[in-house]
Amino acid sequence: MAEFKEPAAEAKKPINAKCPVKGDDVNAEITFTYKGQVIAFCCKDCCGKFQAKPEDFIGKVKEFKAPAEEKKPEPKKDEKKADGKPINAKCPRLGKDVDPTKTVVYKGQVIGLCCDECKGKFEANPAKYIAKVAEFKDPDKK
Repeated sequence: MAEFKEPAAEAKKPINAKCPVKGDDVNAEITFTYKGQVIAFCCKDCCGKFQAKPEDFIGKVKEFKAPAEEKKPEPKKDEKKADGKPINAKCPRLGKDVDPTKTVVYKGQVIGLCCDECKGKFEANPAKYIAKVAEFKDPDKK
């Protein structure tokens, strides 16, 4: 008969090899869990300093990955979230009425197109077609 063993308490491995306070090699038994990630330290003194002001030291832990809800990368100029409604009524390529489901965000503004083919051509070369969108206000020009 097989012997039943209690599962060991999950001991997470530290994510770092160097102490974020002193820069020395860490002792894997001296750890602190910060935002779900185990950070190791060279000594208890450094662990205490980190716990008191983690924001002063967490930047030195290159392996630390900020939780997704805290990451707020700046959108690139052409990827700013817009309200979804096209600024134009006519397709800049063919002059037909736009299909509100065929849009592209260009310099923070939603440009409407009439079909997937026009959407693809606009995405490939927006400079060629944007001048035909009278409603477009170029944020790069003053």
